[in-house]
Amino acid sequence: MQGLHLLLDAGVEIRHTERLHAKCFIVGSKAMVGSANLTGSGLGFSTSANRELGVHLTNEQADEAHRITVSWPAKTVMRTDLEELLNEAKNVGRIGRTQDKTLDASSALQLAERLLLDARDPQRSLWLKLEYGEPALDGWREQSWFASPKKGKPGFRAGDLVFICAKATGDCYAIVEVVDDPEYQPDFYVKWAASNDTAALARWPWTNKTTPRLVPDSLMELKLSEIGVSGQALQNGHVRLKLDQFSAGVRALARLATA
Repeated sequence: MQGLHLLLDAGVEIRHTERLHAKCFIVGSKAMVGSANLTGSGLGFSTSANRELGVHLTNEQADEAHRITVSWPAKTVMRTDLEELLNEAKNVGRIGRTQDKTLDASSALQLAERLLLDARDPQRSLWLKLEYGEPALDGWREQSWFASPKKGKPGFRAGDLVFICAKATGDCYAIVEVVDDPEYQPDFYVKWAASNDTAALARWPWTNKTTPRLVPDSLMELKLSEIGVSGQALQNGHVRLKLDQFSAGVRALARLATA
């Protein structure tokens, strides 16, 4: 990725072609095709070089190779494309098995075991998030989102695991995984607020999208106190959980879901 940024810094145009597999290097009138990628190992510049095979082209062949390659449909790559690719790469393999629409005893236990394993990932943070109003199980069974107050950019990051708790009842009833970093008043939220709650946009301007990890079919009797969290710790609407708090909550939720 750093090398692509350096090429852009040097004024080199980078273009992306879908399903590109050819390796063709053209510099002036010189050209080569072969098996090597544009890396130190591929071109023999590193101490652990690959065994590659390449063929130098004549001037006429180089012209034909250039004509063919520039004829392929391609998109010019911008810095924003590189940043988006980097963010996607960071999350590869992070999202665990997401939940099917309904749970049975076997699937609930499997999801719980996977959650407990993922919770031990030092790159993830564990949270409890208050949601206003009554518990809304159906909403968390789909790709969803939550909002955070304007006091500052929240600490949620892609891959974090979050217990959802209803403020009105104290029920901790769903576990979701954060799938993106916080966004400030994104377009989808602006449209939602305009139709549902115009004050929300200013009061809770930060959003994170989520995917379901463990959402029972019906409301479980799991309260804040059973996870070891007091209401005073939730002045900002969310709080980090210790591994033992999160693990106890996962086990309780899975046990209740399979009872």
